[in-house]
Amino acid sequence: MKKIVYMALCACCMLSCSEDIWIEDLAEMEKDKIRGRYELVSAVWEGDPIDLNDDGVATNDYLEEFGGYGADYQATFQGDVSIGVPYTDVHGHAEWRYVQKSTQYLRARYDVLIQDNKAVTKFDFRGELYDFTLIENGLVSFRKEMTVHKGSGEDIAESTAPVLFTYKRYKYWR
Repeated sequence: MKKIVYMALCACCMLSCSEDIWIEDLAEMEKDKIRGRYELVSAVWEGDPIDLNDDGVATNDYLEEFGGYGADYQATFQGDVSIGVPYTDVHGHAEWRYVQKSTQYLRARYDVLIQDNKAVTKFDFRGELYDFTLIENGLVSFRKEMTVHKGSGEDIAESTAPVLFTYKRYKYWR
């Protein structure tokens, strides 16, 4: 009888250990889908078309309007997340104001939770809420409300709309 109880106890221990290992493996596989360095491949302005590059053509291609390339705006996903997004900023005062194009870095942490035997990636952008999506391995997108400026001096116009940013992984690391 002792042998049967002992074997049943060992079997229970082995099953509980294997489930913990399975959960850890599932979490690691989910993290592998996102780990690495990324570049911005598209940015879609979801408001009325804008002309920030002064070519006379207003579009919803936010990246083209900035005249930037994806390599100019990087994202890194490891334990911490750092995402570079193009934006405009107004400098100076009164009639000496001017608009400068720049990069804003968003910082976040991410973790993988197991819910109903599925891995779910959660992002914490320090209180900011973004619609963040893992489209597929190595392809992520998120939506952020952006305000752009155009003009100079007292004639600086401002527009605000959501922008859908999509980043593609070009280098993987663990």
